[in-house]
Amino acid sequence: MTKMKKNRPSSIYFLLAANAVPLVGVLFFGWDLIDVLFLYWAETVIIGFYSLLKILLAKDNDQGLRLILAKFMRVLGCAFFIIHFGGFIAVIGVALYYIVLELFKVKVDPLE
Repeated sequence: MTKMKKNRPSSIYFLLAANAVPLVGVLFFGWDLIDVLFLYWAETVIIGFYSLLKILLAKDNDQGLRLILAKFMRVLGCAFFIIHFGGFIAVIGVALYYIVLELFKVKVDPLE
């Protein structure tokens, strides 16, 4: 078995804290399954947004024509990401909406 490094990356602590939020919400604030499912769906939306920002803000080391091609590919990649990830999030959001309606018999008025 390998020994753990003493210098743990800070991302581990953020990951533990982020996953403790639903646990604290369920144990101390009375969150139910719907709240936790929506929280994870919203978390996925936020991760996608920051991933898109990373794609847009990545540095180019190319010059001349290669730089133009790299920027074009970045725009094309962003468009693909928005369509693909946006569709994924939309389908999951609609599925969660209908799960809430059907399984939990929650009355939702979209006009309110």
